Amino acid sequence: VLRSGVGMFHQRIDPDIELDVIRLDGRHQEELLVLRPAGFPDADAGVRDATTLLPTTYVRSPLEAPRITMYSLGYERQLPRNAFVNASYNAQRGHNLLQTINVNGPDVNGMRPSPDAGPILAYRSGGRLARHEISFGGRWDPTSRFNVFANYAYLRARSNTDGRTTIPADSANPTAEFGLP
Repeated sequence: VLRSGVGMFHQRIDPDIELDVIRLDGRHQEELLVLRPAGFPDADAGVRDATTLLPTTYVRSPLEAPRITMYSLGYERQLPRNAFVNASYNAQRGHNLLQTINVNGPDVNGMRPSPDAGPILAYRSGGRLARHEISFGGRWDPTSRFNVFANYAYLRARSNTDGRTTIPADSANPTAEFGLP
């Protein structure tokens, strides 16, 4: 028996991305650090002495819908005496996967492009995925109540994102996260 298949899957862009960009734009929400809050009954005392943290700001950038293409090819053969063998190959390719980069990240000398600002994050559609799997298996059914099987699989996956909240170690070179060939 020979089986094969190909599928292309488009993912929608989460509307929370637009909400994050509005909410965390540096103007709509403020983050405070309250050291030793006074607590009840004068809870506002700690807030009056709070330190304003450098805001994490999100900025707009053009996004494309993430796309994953899957491929599959499998073969199964029946052998004498109720034995079966199989082999399969599966692959996935991901394009335009969502990730976040820090456009105000420090350079190799530790200096930020805008030293007075905190992290300035931007969502982008630059993520990639490459996944390959090959598997082999065998099964033997000597009786209707007993069977023996064995499987082996080798998988290799490389990606430069785990989702829209992934920030690469070096935002100036996010493709370096993809891994070695």
